[in-house]
Amino acid sequence: MNLGIRILEELLNKQIRFVIPVFQRHYVWNEQDQLMPLWDDFINKFNERQNKQKIHPHYTGSIVLFHENTSTSTLSTYNVIDGQQRLTTFQLFIASFREVCRKHLDDESLIKELNKYLFNDKSFGDKDYENQKYKLEPTKLNKEIFKSIVGNTYEEVEELHINPVLTERGIGPKSYRNVAKERNRILGAYIFFYDQLNDFIDNSEIEITELITTLLKVIKRDFQFVEIGLTQNDDPQMIFETMNGRGASLTETDLIRNYIFMRANSNEENLDAIYDMYWDEFDDPNAEYRWHCSTSAKSELIGVMI
Repeated sequence: MNLGIRILEELLNKQIRFVIPVFQRHYVWNEQDQLMPLWDDFINKFNERQNKQKIHPHYTGSIVLFHENTSTSTLSTYNVIDGQQRLTTFQLFIASFREVCRKHLDDESLIKELNKYLFNDKSFGDKDYENQKYKLEPTKLNKEIFKSIVGNTYEEVEELHINPVLTERGIGPKSYRNVAKERNRILGAYIFFYDQLNDFIDNSEIEITELITTLLKVIKRDFQFVEIGLTQNDDPQMIFETMNGRGASLTETDLIRNYIFMRANSNEENLDAIYDMYWDEFDDPNAEYRWHCSTSAKSELIGVMI
């Protein structure tokens, strides 16, 4: 096990790919318990910079990584064993900050700099760049909405995922944004940070370039992580079960998923194929859960476990 201290700039400002494995829980952070406390931490660090106080990076938690040896990627690729909620949240924070900057300043060099924390550059020999360009690859359930948010402008996200809610019966102009936030936590976090940043800039008396420059420094340099790199001798399953996110405890379903897919991985099974065949309906909110009536499906899943 290797330990290191990283600020966000050191963690993301390089050619790298973080993959959240199939056994991980999906994005669960909510506004009250995690997002608002993080926003408060962000404003506290901003005020420290504005008041010319000595800057001490805010400890944000740990990120546990396992280096994946792959012949299909030209990038350093890491499985995220713990800390996926933090990584996902900061990616959404950066994406929302990029869009607020686009609205208030519209400086192409700034947009390009922020995109360095979200996307990898295309390198010679990349045969699957469309998948590898995102620095973070979430779980299957979160992947589509995450890529849609990070890969589009705020106006495009609004058109794709927020405004359609307004056309539904019984939902009015005062409530549709909150309804959209409640339906999907990835989208909810993005909207939350966009609104907070936008309101903060609108109400600030600081000159806009100076304000955004300071906000950028806070994002890049004032949040600190403990990066834990696992070796082949470490037990990822044990570490996953004992290290939880900020206030979001593992559920029984999380532990079962972890056990099944860790065992399957140790047997060198195809995790994506197992997920699609046996587990997808557990996560799909629109599934009819026909597997409840099928003993064969249950037996095959147990067979994977043993």
